[in-house]
Amino acid sequence: MNNLENMTKEELIGNIMILNKAIDKLANKVANAEVNLALMEAQIPEKNESQEAGKEG
Repeated sequence: MNNLENMTKEELIGNIMILNKAIDKLANKVANAEVNLALMEAQIPEKNESQEAGKEG
């Protein structure tokens, strides 16, 4: 990669655009992971009172 001081304005803008695309892809992956986690957590049955009463008795 070129030294930043030797790059033209156009090269710098191009690199920023590439980085922005990469950041967008990562942000989408994080958002998808958060959705998947929420879906998995929603499928975990919560303890209800009858289960708790059974454990105490």
